Amino acid sequence: MGELDKIAQKRNTQSSNWMWNQLYEQLMRSVSRSAPVRLIAEKMKKDLDHGFISPRSAAATVLELFLKAQQEEPQA
Repeated sequence: MGELDKIAQKRNTQSSNWMWNQLYEQLMRSVSRSAPVRLIAEKMKKDLDHGFISPRSAAATVLELFLKAQQEEPQA
């Protein structure tokens, strides 16, 4: 593999990583701005603290609520 190919491959990997990082940041920002999601997340934290729910289950619940709220939100 030539030096230019290695550089191009590295750039492609960096671009892909950057895309996923941007998606994560935008999704987390959107989720944290949603009042209903924040309320359920607070409840999930209490349930986590008491061992009533697993982190994976809590995250799934929060994500499901967020996605449902997005579907119900009027589109501009």
